[in-house]
Amino acid sequence: MLLSKLISVCLTTLLFKSTLTLAATREDLAIKAQKTTNGIIPLDDYSFKDILDGPRDFYLVALLTCTEPGVGCTACFEFNPVYEMIANSWFQDHKDGISGLDPSKALYFAKADLEDASAVPEIFKFYNIERVPRLMFFTPGGSIHDYNLLNLPQQKANAGAREFISNLKIAVGINDYQVHEPRDWSTIIITSISTFIIVYLLRKHSKIVTGIISSKYIWAILSCAFIVLMSGGYMYNKMRGTPLAGSDSNGNVVYFWPNEFQNQYGIESQIVSVVYAALSLCFLALVLGVPSLADFYKGSASGAMIITVISAVLVAVIYILFAGLSNLFGIKSPRYPFELIKISSLLA
Repeated sequence: MLLSKLISVCLTTLLFKSTLTLAATREDLAIKAQKTTNGIIPLDDYSFKDILDGPRDFYLVALLTCTEPGVGCTACFEFNPVYEMIANSWFQDHKDGISGLDPSKALYFAKADLEDASAVPEIFKFYNIERVPRLMFFTPGGSIHDYNLLNLPQQKANAGAREFISNLKIAVGINDYQVHEPRDWSTIIITSISTFIIVYLLRKHSKIVTGIISSKYIWAILSCAFIVLMSGGYMYNKMRGTPLAGSDSNGNVVYFWPNEFQNQYGIESQIVSVVYAALSLCFLALVLGVPSLADFYKGSASGAMIITVISAVLVAVIYILFAGLSNLFGIKSPRYPFELIKISSLLA
C-alpha cells in the first residue's frame, strides 16, 4: 500500500515538472525575441501552445494579423508597422523583457500572420479567428485560454504607438516604457545635401539662381508636379503606411491591389501618378504646343508635315495611356467599365 502511494506521488511530481518544462519561461521568450529584428516572437504551428500556455510569470501581447492580399485587410497593413514600433520600443531598453523598475513585471510581444489563405496558421484554427487584426493580452498565472482582447489605437502611425503604450503601461503596471520612433535618415540626408547645394549655388552663381527662382515657368512646373504628387496618392501612402507592393496566392510580387477600389499599394499609386502626369503633359502639348508650332512654322512647306506628325504622336500616346488606365480600373473593380443609365429604364 505504501509502495503504491509512493509511486503515485512520484508520477504526479514528474507530471507536474514536465508540465512546467513545457511552459515557456522568461529566459526562453527573451532568447526568441532577441533573435528577431523587432523583438516580436513568431507564433508558428509548433510553438504557439508552448509560448501561450501557462503557468506564466509574465505579460504577453499577441497580434493575429493577415497580410494575404486577397483578404484586403487594410487595418492589418496599417497596424503592423505600429505594432513593430511598440515591441521594438520596449526591447530597446529591456533586452530580457523585464522591467528595470519592477523586476517582477516582464512583458513580451508575439505575432501570427496569415500570409497565404491556403495555409491558415494553427493558432487561427485554435481560437476560431474570423476577424483580424486581433490583439490578445495574456496575464501571469493563466492558461492558453485565459486572455483579454485589446482595442486597436484610434490614432495612426507614431501617435497610435504612443497611445497604445500609454494604455499598456497602465494595464501592466510599469513606468519605464517609452516610445522610440525610428529616425528618418533619408530626410536628414536630403535636407543636408539640398542645403549644401543651395548655399553653393547662391554664392557662386547668384545671378543664375535668381533668374531661376523668379522664372514663372519654373514655378508653374513645380506647382503642377506638386499637384500631381498629392493627387496621386502620396499623402495617402504616407499617412496610412501602405506597403509598396504585395504578393498573390502563389507568392508572386504584385504591384496592383486587385478588387480594391478604395485601397492601393505604394508603387501602384506612383504609377497612377505618372500616368496622370503624362496625360496632362500630352493634353497641354496638344492644346497649347501644337498651335504655337503652327505659328512658328507659318509659311513653311515642311511645317505642316511636322505639325501633323507631332499631333499624331501625341494622340497615339494619349490613347495608349488611357488604355492602360482603363485596364488598371478593370483590375481594381470587376464591374468596370461602369454602365451608364439606360434611357429605356427611365421611361419604364
